[in-house]
Amino acid sequence: MVCLLTQICFIYIAQPHSTAHVHAKRQSTTLSWQDPLASSIPTITLFTLVALCLATFARKVRKGYHDFLALGPGGTPSTPAGYLRICVLRIFTLRNPLNPPYIPSYIHPQSGILNDLPKRIGSRPEVVGIAPQRQMTDRGPNAIYAALTATIKALSLRHPDSLFLGVSRFEKHNTGLFSLPRCQSHLTCNGEICHSHAYDGSMHLTLHPADVKTIIEKGWGERHPLARESWWWRFRFVPPTFVLIYSPRTMEELRCVTQIIYAASWWISGIDLRKFDPDNGITPAAAHEQEYQQLQKQQQKSSEAESDGVRTDQVWSSYSTELNANASQASASGTTTCDMPGFPMGGT
Repeated sequence: MVCLLTQICFIYIAQPHSTAHVHAKRQSTTLSWQDPLASSIPTITLFTLVALCLATFARKVRKGYHDFLALGPGGTPSTPAGYLRICVLRIFTLRNPLNPPYIPSYIHPQSGILNDLPKRIGSRPEVVGIAPQRQMTDRGPNAIYAALTATIKALSLRHPDSLFLGVSRFEKHNTGLFSLPRCQSHLTCNGEICHSHAYDGSMHLTLHPADVKTIIEKGWGERHPLARESWWWRFRFVPPTFVLIYSPRTMEELRCVTQIIYAASWWISGIDLRKFDPDNGITPAAAHEQEYQQLQKQQQKSSEAESDGVRTDQVWSSYSTELNANASQASASGTTTCDMPGFPMGGT
């Protein structure tokens, strides 16, 4: 009797285990039957994720390339190769272009000449791009930009012994103001002082580090994204004090921008041209007057040449020839060469 009860208890206790074992066996059989499908699910999921990532990346690249083209011509070619170069350089851009540069102890004087520059009214405009770098909002009217270009030209006419006009070596599409080699105090790209942008009315120029701090604090501009302070970087791209000056919106702002151009000329050439200008700045009216007087002088030379049997067109081109000679002299001098193909010293 005891043996019979023991066998019944054993069977009762062992039965659930046997059932579990059967279920486990069935489940194992089921899983083994589903193995091919189960192993393909992660592959399909991974392929889908990769395809989505590639599509998102392609869409972002396409948008970035079209945004790059929309900025207009600059020192960087408007090609896929040029855009790829900008994407690489974006890794090295300044984290904050509103941080002023360091003033090295070897720079004399330690202070700039824009201490009396007033504060710019309004907020900062939106600035995008690297090369080209452009102002997208709050631009000045075309008439103000025309006056700005006339002012730059008048400066070269008023000071032909130290300044001349030429094609910008930074951007290659706009007219730049240059310092003659014998007058250069600090090297830039062949002595370039500044150049303006017809696209947005802004300017690029190089200033004393203290003046860069002033124009940032007063709201007149910001540093170029590639204006890094490494000693080897400045000889390959742009100087550490290379800045964008916002487009002037009024005649009063144009006068302030003119003072900034004077400061850039002083930094590059070492000559404070304000001492030679009685109005301490060139107004648009004075700029056009300077140009008119220069044309009158050329006309007088033309009349004298006609009396001597010299062709008029040769005389009228003498001034242009002189500018080209100055530019050639600057290129042949010991100044820094812009040697990066399609991206000279930053291609702004």
